[in-house]
Amino acid sequence: MSQPTYIAGVGMTPFKSPKNSAKSARNPDSDYFDLAVEAAVKALLDAGLTYDDVDSGVGCYVFGDSTCAQRVFYALGMTGIPITNVNNYCSSGSTGLYLANQAIRSGQSECVLVIGFDKMYPGALPQIFNDRTNPLSRILDLSKTLIPEADKGKKSPGWTPQLYANAQAEYLQRYGNAGAKNEHFAKITSVNRAHGVNNPYSQLAKTVSTKEVMNSPVITGEITRLQCCPSSTGAAAAIVCSEQFLKSHPHLAGSAVQIAGQAMSTDTPLLFEPPSAIELIGSNMTRLAAKEAYKQANITPRDVTIVELHDCFTTNEMCALEGLGLADEGKAWKLVQDGGISYGPGGGVGLDGKGWIVNPSGGLISKGHPLGATGLAQCTELVWHLRGWATTRAVDQTKYCLQHNMGLGGATVVTIYKRADGKPVPKAEDIKAEDDGRHRLGYNPAVEARSISKADWEAVKSRSGGSSKWATAHLPWASAGQGQEVGMDALCARPDALRIDCVYVPVAPRRSRAASSAASASLNAEIRNSPSQSQNGNSPGSPQTSATGASCFPNTPSGEPSAKGQEVVVTPSSGTTLGAGQYPSPTPYEHFYAPEQIFSNQSEGDATFQYQAPSNANHNGSSNSVDGAATAMPVSMDTSLCPPNFDGFFNVPNLGSTFATFAFSDSQAFPGSEVPYNFNLVHGSALSQGRSGMHASPPNLPSNGNNAMPIASSTAAKDSHAQITTETDFLPLKDETRAYLITYFKRSTRPPASLVSVDPAGWYQMQQYLLRTASSHSVVMDALLALTQLFSVCESTLRSSSSSQWRMAFELQQRSCMGLRERRIDEKSQNALLAAIFLLAWFEVICDEQDAHRSNFPTELAESVIRGSARWNSASRRLLQWLNSFDAKASHLGGRQLLTPKSLEVVLQHRFERSYRTVDSGDSENETVSNDSEEDSRNGSAAVFTQERKRRASSRSFPTRSFITPREIKMNVFNAIMQPALEFHLVSQSYSRKIGTHDRHHRSRNTVEDEYEVVTACKTIDTELKKLWRQRPRVLDLTAKDLSGVVCEDIAERLDELFAVYIATFWAHFLYIHRVAWWGLPHSSTAKEALDEFWRMMCRSVRETEDNKDNHLLVMDRQKVIHPGLMWPMFMFGCEVEIGEKQQWSVTQLRLLGERTATPDTEQQHSDSLPPYRLGQKGAQNAIRASVLLNELVKRQNETGARVDGKYLSQELFGCQFTII
Repeated sequence: MSQPTYIAGVGMTPFKSPKNSAKSARNPDSDYFDLAVEAAVKALLDAGLTYDDVDSGVGCYVFGDSTCAQRVFYALGMTGIPITNVNNYCSSGSTGLYLANQAIRSGQSECVLVIGFDKMYPGALPQIFNDRTNPLSRILDLSKTLIPEADKGKKSPGWTPQLYANAQAEYLQRYGNAGAKNEHFAKITSVNRAHGVNNPYSQLAKTVSTKEVMNSPVITGEITRLQCCPSSTGAAAAIVCSEQFLKSHPHLAGSAVQIAGQAMSTDTPLLFEPPSAIELIGSNMTRLAAKEAYKQANITPRDVTIVELHDCFTTNEMCALEGLGLADEGKAWKLVQDGGISYGPGGGVGLDGKGWIVNPSGGLISKGHPLGATGLAQCTELVWHLRGWATTRAVDQTKYCLQHNMGLGGATVVTIYKRADGKPVPKAEDIKAEDDGRHRLGYNPAVEARSISKADWEAVKSRSGGSSKWATAHLPWASAGQGQEVGMDALCARPDALRIDCVYVPVAPRRSRAASSAASASLNAEIRNSPSQSQNGNSPGSPQTSATGASCFPNTPSGEPSAKGQEVVVTPSSGTTLGAGQYPSPTPYEHFYAPEQIFSNQSEGDATFQYQAPSNANHNGSSNSVDGAATAMPVSMDTSLCPPNFDGFFNVPNLGSTFATFAFSDSQAFPGSEVPYNFNLVHGSALSQGRSGMHASPPNLPSNGNNAMPIASSTAAKDSHAQITTETDFLPLKDETRAYLITYFKRSTRPPASLVSVDPAGWYQMQQYLLRTASSHSVVMDALLALTQLFSVCESTLRSSSSSQWRMAFELQQRSCMGLRERRIDEKSQNALLAAIFLLAWFEVICDEQDAHRSNFPTELAESVIRGSARWNSASRRLLQWLNSFDAKASHLGGRQLLTPKSLEVVLQHRFERSYRTVDSGDSENETVSNDSEEDSRNGSAAVFTQERKRRASSRSFPTRSFITPREIKMNVFNAIMQPALEFHLVSQSYSRKIGTHDRHHRSRNTVEDEYEVVTACKTIDTELKKLWRQRPRVLDLTAKDLSGVVCEDIAERLDELFAVYIATFWAHFLYIHRVAWWGLPHSSTAKEALDEFWRMMCRSVRETEDNKDNHLLVMDRQKVIHPGLMWPMFMFGCEVEIGEKQQWSVTQLRLLGERTATPDTEQQHSDSLPPYRLGQKGAQNAIRASVLLNELVKRQNETGARVDGKYLSQELFGCQFTII
């Protein structure tokens, strides 16, 4: 009797397109060799074996000369074992597995290493040997006779698409009357691509909808491009062993997987007679092999839970579903339609548990299809499932898995796997890494794709003397150079994957030192009394007054910046270069300028960072000015690697949907802002005059009974006696009104916190650019005045007051829109028109008043402007990035998106342009700068400065000075430690927008098709987030106690608070997903876990122990208020947490956030402590409204026992919806 066979170890590399694989390989000609060695090393490490344990080898490939297998195996050892080369077309990998199984079962071998690999050609499969008869010639000849009449004469890009197009046409002809449609074939791609997102080895890890599949370019017949698997390069390996070998290596008992049944079949005469396009693709081989495999395993298709199926084309999956017995003949389309091949709402098997999970890896369509590696990659995936390692795509109680791998010509192998103990897969919490083998690798390869190192190779290579330096000479570490060890990151690491666990070298932060009290008072007195403070307000470069009244030019009563007053840049040490993931932290500071920054000298190792202090020159030519002081400091670093285009270094999703104000984001402490913080917020969203003397109207500006617009500043303007008219027709504006609004924009307009967090250094220059552009374009001026009027009214009146003030803002907005419609879009005007679009978008985001006053953002006009040109100046590129944020903010609480999908495509290209390329002071509205090429954008690390960048480099400088104050030192230490956590936060927050697009306010719902798409998409997001969590930087796990051993106490406490905020915000996404996808269902286990983790982080953020039995103290203690960045997550938590104290605590915290953060601790302003977090007036107002909304929402939910829609309730309570941010 034959003995059982087991899989002892598996491993694979990420699959890539042939072009990308060759491009990232150290040696493009031998990338197959390096990849195959890597897969083998991983399999040996996984099994805890060395190459000396292997007594036979099988190498599987299609595109390669004879004995490629020996070339690969010899890199592990030359021990004289038998090595077989297999070429059986697409089923080569599983054929090798079949041969190994037969060798074990017959007793010829005890341990066989099977390696599959291929370096393919781009495009359709080629015919290599054109001087002899093609072995598939009879199939191809018959295929030509089966082409549908409508497609005859049309050229096909390859012979394989034609075969499967014919089969799809025949299937629809047979079963179309029963309900089969092209959409069902397209849906297979949608499902597989959704699954592939959860697989770190997938080549195409991006979801697509059924509609997108059908709308993709047609290849042949009804088959579109997205219904075909991609050409790929990659490798996979498996170690097959006998039962005796398993017993002699007891450490494998917890991880070995048994081959319960395996059958290989070739064609029968049914292939040709009678002629059938479905049979011509080898469908009968599947039936025969499946029948025999089920028989060997003594099971039926119903016993199988997970299937890895050969979906080279969606046609093949449709036919194979029937051939494997998962669906009756002619019924596979219905299985697909009803969700029987994917996950159910609770994460189990779809179709109420009566279906199967088909291709959880993403299948060939998503994962890729390097022909020789495919069968072994399928084996690897299923082994991970049966071990319980594939946590991102697992199904509880899985007992049997099935693998289907077929090759035309033909050979099909069906393999059934089960656990060695014969039991179902235990729950994840019941599996210990030390028991199932994960400790041998140090990570879970099922959810994380890592490379190998020289140490890994040395751990598994032959130690019996069967090694040759000649055979291993071309391994990466052997040829990288003396003393340099190189892993295979360049060979197999996905360039677009998030690598959080890397070493960060944060680019130096910039800030000014706070002034002393005496200097501050002296300078403020001068500013208030200075005649130069005219209607021009703070001209560009003028001394700015901080929120506390402190000058941004410290310690100089005259306002002149001294050398000590310059800003600081911390540079990497000599020889350090900036690599992937190392980029400027989006860190706003209490005071700072926004000077142009770039290298003035491009020579490596001899760069000079320069800073020219901003001049106090007045735009009106006034001689009252402060000359800028220039400083320079030589530094040593490789400047050529600093990225001019950030996209090529780190693939960060859309940041516009971020929840929080990051780090020290303080929208009121911005250059150009003189707004004092000391105002009081009265419950009910009313603002009253505070003790500080902040006026409800500008100083010396008489009230006209309509709460005239204030300049929210302690500084009086020259035109402060201007009185705003209240007549019905406001246009054209009076000169004094226009001057008043421009002054207000200069002094008091601050960007939303979301823009501060994305680009902390860009606002001051952008403000000047907008003013310059507005001075020469009426449409921009009208939009700017409308926005400023709206800000003025929002910050000085209640909604119920002075309707005429609101109307002025809307009339200006409408006039700007009319001007846009009348303007011709060309290269001279495109930048100015984009500035107007930006200001109108900003207007839309903050306009949350009554429906009668709702603005009407010109969405279609915006599309015409945004898509009108691919050439933008540097300011416009920044505006495009910020528009992305506005669009996401507008969609909160079910709000409409501002931009069309086509506009968004353009905007997203600029979503993360860092402050490295700040706004040029010389930018004009008609300046254009060509965008980087798509290739440079994708490969920023290889790109060098273009001539345009070098030209700009000569005119820019970096600030330099030594550290002055303890606070500045603390801030730099703080941001250096925080950087990896902040990157994690930025990436995680991109998912809020993805989730929101699936709610009832942004798409159709309540049909079977709609709900399936929503559930599938949200399940994908869910698993992506879980994967991100496993890749989180470990610094997030450090508490204040852990940190206090290496940094001072206030840094440790502030970091601990921020880490709690980031983690809590991350978990809030799962609550958001549940409200969107499973509105009427009770909490899933994931949602419950999210609630628990969120609460634990809340206790941490306010420094309470989570096991505090007196949790009501958190509610009553008004000294403990959450971080402002938690406003939206706290709202989500309050909506979903169970009835009780936690619900009320959420309501109370939002209210306290609005009441307390509006009045910060002024004693900290000049101390050496880290600056406090603050909310601006608009943010505090929103916090109060969010508290009122949440209180009423949970009250109604508790009464009805059903969820309540926040958008509808907001409209009921406030007559509008608003942004909780």
